[in-house]
Amino acid sequence: MKKKFIYIFGFVIILVTSYLILNVFIGSDMSQKIFSKINIKTKEKFKKILFPYRYIKFLENKTERLEYENYNLNHEVIAVRNEIEIINTDKDLIFYKLPENKKFKVNNENLELEIFTNQFNKIQKGIYNHNHKSAFIDHYKNDIILVSAAGIIAFSNKSFDKKIKFTQIKNNIFDFVNQKDLIIKHSSIKNILIHKNKIFISFTKKVKKNCWNTSVIMGDFNYEKIKFEKLFSPDECIKEHLNYMYLQSGGAMSGFDESNIFLSIGDFRLRDKAQNLESYFGKLLKINIDTKKSKIVSIGHRNIQGIYFNKNKNYIIHTEHGPQGGDEININKKYFSKIKNFGWPISSYGEHYGFPQKNNDELYKKYPLYKSHKKYGFEEPIKYFVPSIGIGGIEKISEKQFVFSGMKSTELHFIKMDDNINVSDHFKIQVNERIRGITFDKFQKKLYLYFEINGSLGILDLKKLINN
Repeated sequence: MKKKFIYIFGFVIILVTSYLILNVFIGSDMSQKIFSKINIKTKEKFKKILFPYRYIKFLENKTERLEYENYNLNHEVIAVRNEIEIINTDKDLIFYKLPENKKFKVNNENLELEIFTNQFNKIQKGIYNHNHKSAFIDHYKNDIILVSAAGIIAFSNKSFDKKIKFTQIKNNIFDFVNQKDLIIKHSSIKNILIHKNKIFISFTKKVKKNCWNTSVIMGDFNYEKIKFEKLFSPDECIKEHLNYMYLQSGGAMSGFDESNIFLSIGDFRLRDKAQNLESYFGKLLKINIDTKKSKIVSIGHRNIQGIYFNKNKNYIIHTEHGPQGGDEININKKYFSKIKNFGWPISSYGEHYGFPQKNNDELYKKYPLYKSHKKYGFEEPIKYFVPSIGIGGIEKISEKQFVFSGMKSTELHFIKMDDNINVSDHFKIQVNERIRGITFDKFQKKLYLYFEINGSLGILDLKKLINN
């Protein structure tokens, strides 16, 4: 009897020990590799039978996640619905000047930033965060043109004092942009460009169920009514996947000449596309306005946020988001002679998300993110940022000076270029505002900014800085 008890006790000890070892093993990197090919339903059954407490925790986390997603979705529904109501009722957007300007000391010069806030008919849809109020701006002759992430298109004369009134322009944007698709998080209008008396709008488009791309519509600029038509909307699209990211969709634009514009398309976090010449994703394109044909200018891009074509010096400068670190400023001097390769996702000064705590060995095997571009045959950035600043749009403010935003760092950055188009000087000012839209009036020498956290406008006079 005693011997039998010992056997039973030993068996129980082995069983408990094995259970504990298996419990530790489940969730480890090794177990994830072993069970990676088992379908999700089988994994859930395994957890439910052998580790019920793990399954309960899994369900609790899933419930919290779904509740959070539902909260965000409801917020997006309300935000888009309210903006559509503003569009349908043709209401003006009024921005009121704050009593005090923000003051900065730059190169021994005093600069002041005027800020105007939108108090009533508010822009509500955010791109990066559902609490933001996102929009883009450009200028046309004597006016500022604004387009919100949900499709409001309006203009305001630059002659104002205590308030800025944006009057809506009637248009047919929703013949191309599906209002229901705008409800989806990160799906939005991506940018605006006014070029040669035409207006261009880029946006994330659902081509078919769960499959998206970046498309562009255009129309003759008209204050009474803009009639848009399709400019660029390929059949190629990227299906939603585990790491799918609308935010990495590009959409930056710049004018080139009478008949062409530049457009960036991100990789939607499907990294293989960036080096594939058969794909539009992860590319900088030149699109002909007349023929509507497109041509790849450069490849190896993750997510270009700003483009400027310097006609006088004949080069393209663009800003690009890195992953975890590695935001870049890139120059393309020979865009007309060959397709340049800027290295993503083989080379980057950033890291895969979660580094160094998260085990990303499999990602690094496939996408090594070498800390050199030139060594592997790619174009080196003229400047990069570690950690990332959340680099945004870029504008030329004089022949050798550019300004660009740090959305994440809430800064304005200024760079000077030497005769060889290298960065000779770099300085910044902390504005404490997330800058989504940026445009420069070369005649007034004023920088117009759209701040998306509070949905406000900023105006910075740069005469002293440029003349210094």
